[in-house]
Amino acid sequence: MTSLVDLEREEIMNIVLKEIVKRRKEERLLDHISKTLESGKIYRLQCCDRVVSQTLMNAICGLEVLDSGGIYINGELVQKGIAPAKNIGKMIGEPTFILGYTGMENLQAIASVHQCVTDQGIRKAMEMVGLNPDDSGKYGTYSDEKRKLLGIASAVMENPDIVMIDEPVEGLSEMYRKKIEALILAQKSRGALCIIACQKHLELDKMSDEVIQISQGRLII
Repeated sequence: MTSLVDLEREEIMNIVLKEIVKRRKEERLLDHISKTLESGKIYRLQCCDRVVSQTLMNAICGLEVLDSGGIYINGELVQKGIAPAKNIGKMIGEPTFILGYTGMENLQAIASVHQCVTDQGIRKAMEMVGLNPDDSGKYGTYSDEKRKLLGIASAVMENPDIVMIDEPVEGLSEMYRKKIEALILAQKSRGALCIIACQKHLELDKMSDEVIQISQGRLII
């Protein structure tokens, strides 16, 4: 029997960018960008400046105010501080966690907000990125690589409708890059809409359904 949760997960998710404009002083980071993104696909976001990709992802989350235009998720306008998607998982910029907590404790603290993932689900997410949920080491002792992996685990542990990850494989060893690539493909397989900002690692093109290129604020078609 299909549960209500299952039915909600089967809902088609789409994001519509409609003539969006964002300026930074005299520079236009986003210059009348229009684009429709659909669930069950991986979009690789390639921009000339990492600030541009982070600005766009933050705007989709409702964390960035546009100068003009609008972003719509399933027909509902994204407003400052309010994104209509039921669940957005993100890692934008450098991840930040509580230094004195273990990785597991940090993710449990985040999970306590929405209360939609169990400890088992948290453990699974950590294991998928290559982290040990039983590691007693505190986050303050983590290497940059482990910090990024924990940030990615936090972005996917609640099985969000939309997954946005900024530079997921930059700075990772080959072993962890393979794990993250597999994790991103798993998000697509369960129907998530995935936006992956990546400037250098062209191997992600092979697993992406579409590459979105923005140069000098304009969408390159």
